[in-house]
Amino acid sequence: MTLITALPPLALLAFYAYCLADFSRTPESEMRTFDRRTWILLLVFGNVFGGAMWLRLGRPNHPRDR
Repeated sequence: MTLITALPPLALLAFYAYCLADFSRTPESEMRTFDRRTWILLLVFGNVFGGAMWLRLGRPNHPRDR
């Protein structure tokens, strides 16, 4: 496998890991749409699509200082 063919899957994996980490640090009271149980199902079974949904629909508008 060359580096060129390995970069897209690695980038998607990094994006997915970032979304999971961001989700795990966000309190349920700050989530904009669904509850924690629904979001974890979307993230686990939706993978990258679920991560994109989290960033667009679930993440707080103004992330708190961490």
